[in-house]
Amino acid sequence: MSKRTSATLLCAALALTACTSSTREGPLTATDALGDLKTIDYCSIVGGTGDPAFERCRVVDGVRIMAVGPVESGENKDLHPVEYHGSALPDGMRVQGSTFNAQQSCTRLLTFSDDIRLSFMVTGESDADANCAKAMEAVESALGVINENKVGRRQFADNSFGRLDPCALLSTPEVEAVIGAGRQKKPSATGHNCLHGDVALKFDLKQAVVGDEETVAGRRATVNKISLFCTVHLNSGPESAAVQAISVTGEADDGTCDRARQVAELVFPALPRP
Repeated sequence: MSKRTSATLLCAALALTACTSSTREGPLTATDALGDLKTIDYCSIVGGTGDPAFERCRVVDGVRIMAVGPVESGENKDLHPVEYHGSALPDGMRVQGSTFNAQQSCTRLLTFSDDIRLSFMVTGESDADANCAKAMEAVESALGVINENKVGRRQFADNSFGRLDPCALLSTPEVEAVIGAGRQKKPSATGHNCLHGDVALKFDLKQAVVGDEETVAGRRATVNKISLFCTVHLNSGPESAAVQAISVTGEADDGTCDRARQVAELVFPALPRP
């Protein structure tokens, strides 16, 4: 009898809900390691405590802040290989780092065999090296959770925004008339946000937002401009939806906000109420 068969029978005999990674064979994909990417409980990856969101978990410990998530894919020119000295990595996985904002924070990423990445960002330590040491500790701890199949699941109620497909909501003829027909749609790896041309629709838990309060599609919303972005933000019960338009010419202006409002007027009526 093979070792794999013995391990499988042992798990069945003990009625375990999950076996350890020793039963896995071949390169490890993100879905192999994390399960359904749309329902990841990111706080379970870092010990079960922290401030949760649809695509991340934020843990505050004094001046140190750690964020795990999101899961992401696609090209990122800020990434570079990082030497890893912890426990053995599962087949097909590697650790990467990011040069983005490297003086103030340190980002390390677990990259799976399908090139989907799980990020860990730490800031608030005494210097850059200390931030990176804590980020690598988080990577090592997360590998233990993954190898033991202990990644938790987020449960979405029937009327939760977490069940919606943002790309589908941005694909109606009316929305495409605002955005422009034939524009490329880019769903996130988790499916909680979608970029269609230069407009994004994002779903998350309720957020504190500063801006001008307006009525959009009969619902109270907040509109703000930051850098290239103008966002129409809706808090609905415990969750939020945001329509974000991106300026392609520089700072967001009134035209950028008008585009975000037009799309929000079309999308918000389709969202369930709490």
